[in-house]
Amino acid sequence: MEIGNAKLALGVSLKLFNDVVVSLHQRNVQLRHVSIEEEIPLIEKIKAKIRMDFDIDPPALEYENQGANKEPVLLLNIVGKAKPKVTFAGKTSDVLFEIPFWASAIFKFVLRQPDPAKPPLLGLDFLGVKNVSEPFNDALINRLITETDYVAKIEEFQLDIFEPIISGIEAVYFADPLDVNNTPLPAHGLYPVKLRHMYGGSGTVDAVGIFFGLPDKSLQVGLVPSFVPSGSEIYIHVGEGMLQSMVDKFKGDLQTWIESQSSSVELSKLTLKIQDNAISVSGNITETSIDATGSIKGKFHFRHVPGLKKIILDGSDIDIDIDLPWWMDLLAVLIPPLGMAVYTAVDYVEDTVPEIGQKMIGKMFNGMMDRLAESINTENLSVGGIPIEVYPDQILLDDNALSIKLQILIQPITETITRADYGKLFGRFIYFYLESGRQFRTEDLVRFMNMNLIEVPGYHVSAGKYIRSNPDNTSGNNLFERWGR
Repeated sequence: MEIGNAKLALGVSLKLFNDVVVSLHQRNVQLRHVSIEEEIPLIEKIKAKIRMDFDIDPPALEYENQGANKEPVLLLNIVGKAKPKVTFAGKTSDVLFEIPFWASAIFKFVLRQPDPAKPPLLGLDFLGVKNVSEPFNDALINRLITETDYVAKIEEFQLDIFEPIISGIEAVYFADPLDVNNTPLPAHGLYPVKLRHMYGGSGTVDAVGIFFGLPDKSLQVGLVPSFVPSGSEIYIHVGEGMLQSMVDKFKGDLQTWIESQSSSVELSKLTLKIQDNAISVSGNITETSIDATGSIKGKFHFRHVPGLKKIILDGSDIDIDIDLPWWMDLLAVLIPPLGMAVYTAVDYVEDTVPEIGQKMIGKMFNGMMDRLAESINTENLSVGGIPIEVYPDQILLDDNALSIKLQILIQPITETITRADYGKLFGRFIYFYLESGRQFRTEDLVRFMNMNLIEVPGYHVSAGKYIRSNPDNTSGNNLFERWGR
């Protein structure tokens, strides 16, 4: 994935902003009903007042393609009905007639930084109107949405997610737990941030991209296509360089732990490298008290369970191999009284150390991943004061970079089930997959269905914890018949 020289890229789907605007429309009567008044002369010195009430349907955001090598224009498409009334001589008429109308309000994504010491916020700025239906004109509709609260309410929206992301970058590149002098860290407002409007394509959706660099470094990012996959609202891409720097930062911790197991254990040539979508580990071990040497090598593989923020690093491929000096084997054979003591030492070196080592190495890396996940801090995500549900869909190593795919549920969605994974050991369904690519653990899909955030035609929640097909004569939607064998 091309992100220029950025350390981390954040993609936010246009659907998320559309859901926000629709929620604002639902929560604010000022966005559903707006009015303007004008005086018109009837005859000399006699005027009537026309009041135009507009009932506006839920709007829709979309990108308007501007052609190759140009960023798209963001349009908020407005549809509704205009209802004119006339006031004359102190009396107001009923609605004279209804006029269907439509128009497009032009917006653009912007970075706002009210506090220079803090990261910017992502918001929307109004630029004008176009595509206005007759008999109305651009000037009237522009006045309608600017002189009322319509534009102001939308421009109040701000996405505040940059602070926790920059905290994560800071932890990798600048924070030093061994710094006893408490050296000041760069202010978060000094991290360069760039914004790009991104077209969707095959398997991706229209989105806005935000790219993060390091203080005092030039950030270069060209026009890029969307990298936000279908069925995802937020996609975080931690570049290979940043991920390798994170691994390097904790290499010393790993070496310190292994050597702390015994004063006679020394570790040298320890290397941790992001390779083949895994963390490759290699190093040499020396046990000076019995003149034993060995190696540590293998790979940690990423594992993630949908719905959980925790990242599991599978260290089952890590091998700690100890080569014993020839004389220890000879002593074990020639001197039976010493055999038990010798083999106790052999067992400790060949069995105990490798077992503890593998567990502790895995624990250390899991802790490292937890710290990264916590720095993303998705649970604290706030979208303009609107309640949301954040669901970590997938966290994995892809192309030697860390990809984090999040679903943000605000408005209800309706999708069909395309696949279900049945656990024969547990005798129940474990995962469900929907048509857009969204995937859920059963308990999470049940929760979202109970919250009316997800509707699955033909299926319902049973006993508060199961998903069952609706009673009918159609065998095609029977879960067990389709996917339970």
